This record gives sequence, structure tokens and C-alpha cells, in this order.
Amino acid sequence: MKRFIGLLVLAAVLHSNMVGQTREVRERVAETKGASSGTSSSGGVRETYDSDWDFDVEGETFGEMVASAVVFVTAYAVYTGFAYGQHAVLYHRDERPELVSLEGSLAGGFAFGENALMVTPKLRANYGLFASELRYINVGDVTGRMSSVDWQVVMLRLPIKNFKLEYGLGLSWFLSPNKAYFDTSAGFVWDLWDNRVQLEGRFRNSADTSVGRYRVEYSGDLGWEAARLGCFRLMPFVGYSKYTYFDDIDFSYLRLGLKLRWL
Repeated sequence: MKRFIGLLVLAAVLHSNMVGQTREVRERVAETKGASSGTSSSGGVRETYDSDWDFDVEGETFGEMVASAVVFVTAYAVYTGFAYGQHAVLYHRDERPELVSLEGSLAGGFAFGENALMVTPKLRANYGLFASELRYINVGDVTGRMSSVDWQVVMLRLPIKNFKLEYGLGLSWFLSPNKAYFDTSAGFVWDLWDNRVQLEGRFRNSADTSVGRYRVEYSGDLGWEAARLGCFRLMPFVGYSKYTYFDDIDFSYLRLGLKLRWL
């Protein structure tokens, strides 16, 4: 652990002597923001439109009304199934306290090849079959800084004893220039040895744009319980994550962090 921290400090000292990529990411985001809007003319009148949200809705046909009814019935059946599943999962809360929990974490990482520093605070709420996760990413290199707010609004969890498969839907807001992208995630969480060790893996995939896919992420973390006070668990963790922006701008981080869990 001390050696890992020492490497981060040494890399930070060398930070100003290397070339970074955050400026290029910001420029690509600005391109997608510009490409998502444009103008068209008809009869001498110019209209502004957004190519990412180009809908043409004038009214419902009979087929559309039937489709709406099918969607409603399907949604009700899915809701009923989830309600039953949620009740069954929460019934085992005493055996698996992590099913209903809150987590807060702070992680820092360094990308040695790209010479970039990253800081990521994160909040997460788990409730049975569902979860929601909010995080902030700030990356800095010699070309400047970039940051984003990522919110997995709804995450569906499939618990199999102490192993959970997850799938989530959400948004990623890139800040300065401001641009939002749809974001999906898939992964697993494996709690071992009475929740004293946690292994986590995740994949995130964002929307495709005119200049490439905004971001693809692979990450893995290994955490272990360092202290326990009542319902609270203090858990340091180490991890690796790789971010690819617009298909060809890569950042590979070694990370070190601290997580506080309330079970």
C-alpha cells in the first residue's frame, strides 16, 4: 500500500513534464454539442432543430393505440413481477444486510501512460432489487481539467445469495462544455466472508455520437473491511479502470480509495 501511494506521489511530481489528453476530450464534446444542432430552410424560413431529438408526432393511429395498450399491459405485468420479487428479496434482509444499504466512497487514481490524475467521489443507495448511484469524475493533466456527473438513475439487481448481477440506465453530464449523454451499465458485486471482502466489476457504455462513442468504461475493485462500528463498515479498496473517449482517447487508472458502508 505504501509503495502504491509512493508511486502516485512520484507520478504527480512528474505530471508537468508530460502531454495530456483532457483538452482533446473537451474539444470532441464541443463537436458533438455543435453537431447536435443545426438549421434547415423551407420557403425562406430558417428553423432550428436538434438532430439528437428529431421527433415527428402528429397524432396516434389505430395501430399506435393498440401498441400503447400492449405496452401498458406489459408494463403492469412487469411491475407486478418486480413487486413480488422485491418483497421476496427484502424478506431475507436479516440474512443479507447489504440488500438495504448506503455507501459513500472517495477514490483517487493515476493514469501513468496518459499522465492524468483522477478524483472520484461516489454515493450509492441499495434497496432490494433496485439501486441508484451518483458520482463525480474530475480528471486533470497538463492541458487542463475535465469533469462529469454520472447518475445511474435506476439499477436493477439480481441477487444470488451474496452475488449480485446488475444492470443500470442513466445519464452522464459532461461539464464545460455542457453536454448530456445516455449511459448504461452492467456488472456484478460479490460480498465475501460475512461482507468483510467485496469484489466488484463494472462496464459502462455511453451514447454514440457523430465523432465516436462518448465513453466506454471497464473497472474492477477489491475492498476489505478495516473497521466495524455498529452498522458502519470502513473499507479501503484498490482498483483499475479504463476509460475510452470517442473511440481513441484512452485513460488507464490505478486507483486507491476508501468506502464507508451502512448496513
